[in-house]
Amino acid sequence: MSIAMQRRRATAGRVWKQFRGSRQGMVGLGVLLLFVLMALAAPLLADVRELNPVFARQAGNPQWGTPADFAPLGTDHIRRSVWAQFVWGSRVSLFVGLAATVLTILIGSVVGIVSGFVGGRLDAVLMRVTEWFLVIPFLPLAIVLASVLGRNLWNIIFVIGITSWPSTGPL
Repeated sequence: MSIAMQRRRATAGRVWKQFRGSRQGMVGLGVLLLFVLMALAAPLLADVRELNPVFARQAGNPQWGTPADFAPLGTDHIRRSVWAQFVWGSRVSLFVGLAATVLTILIGSVVGIVSGFVGGRLDAVLMRVTEWFLVIPFLPLAIVLASVLGRNLWNIIFVIGITSWPSTGPL
């Protein structure tokens, strides 16, 4: 094994040991793993048909059913299972978060690498664009972009990625 690989393994071991010592970090990791496992096991945990209001009405689900009436989390105003929405929604949430993070890292890295490698006027222009994205408030810009682009999962990923990339940029 090369010296570089040994150093990486030793560093990773030190980081994991320090992370394990953090109670909040371990709780957060546990919650994240729970949601990832729930998203992966969604077909086993909840029937996808329960998201359909027509199926819920035909199945005789109660409207605004309490957890006592319809376990484990009750039903909503159109008789859909809240548990099914929670389980299947975790898939969408994790996918959007992961995809938006990848897009953010990609944009920020490209801007930072081009800015640092080329320099000069292009660096100045990229820095002004980065500063513009940092100065404009995130939420109003995201709302305007989302309303212009329309309601679509890929548009949501794009809006989150395009508005949050400066945190990984050339600053």
